[in-house]
Amino acid sequence: MRKAPRSSLIRISSVATIIISVAAIGLAAMPAAGESNPCDPILSSIRKQVSGPAFRTRTTIVHTDSGPSMLLQGEFIPPDRVHLITDRQELIAILNKGTFIKPKNGSWQQSPVDMSETLLSFRDPKVIDQLAKDYIKSDCKQVGSETLNGQETTIWQYKTSGLSATTRIWINASDELPYKQEIEGDAAGHKSKTTQLIEYDPGIRIEPPIQ
Repeated sequence: MRKAPRSSLIRISSVATIIISVAAIGLAAMPAAGESNPCDPILSSIRKQVSGPAFRTRTTIVHTDSGPSMLLQGEFIPPDRVHLITDRQELIAILNKGTFIKPKNGSWQQSPVDMSETLLSFRDPKVIDQLAKDYIKSDCKQVGSETLNGQETTIWQYKTSGLSATTRIWINASDELPYKQEIEGDAAGHKSKTTQLIEYDPGIRIEPPIQ
């Protein structure tokens, strides 16, 4: 079985950093489990997503004051499988089976360093609990409603202490799952806006691309 070169591992680390950073901003403002406050519907929604059906995401990160943007597509099968696609590479990580990458115009290789646990850690309910304890939420409130791809959603907004970010999350009125997220704030000294669209599909399959 071919092993990914060190340069590919650096690219994997970059993708992992992006994924975890976006997830942390989105989850950090949530209240601790058992705490009753206005953000409870948000916490409930994210917890339901962690244990719910497979879903895919389309995430766009735009640096509003410097120009360049990034598109990241993903598929997740909670709690142990993820498939990510960027403009440079494709990545599959499966707990206990390994991390696989395919550079643009290249072929699948298995990484000698398994990053599946890191990439999937932010979908662990225990990690969500810890994030909730480490960050203080503020200004959590409903700010409107919208029909999103035929789904009636309620829009919630909150701020995240320590991350200089304001998040809006669209929660479905019937299944209580999140369907969209927008994060505006400062990242690495630049103003940025992250938009994530979420689609649920129990038919998603993620398997090791090579044996």
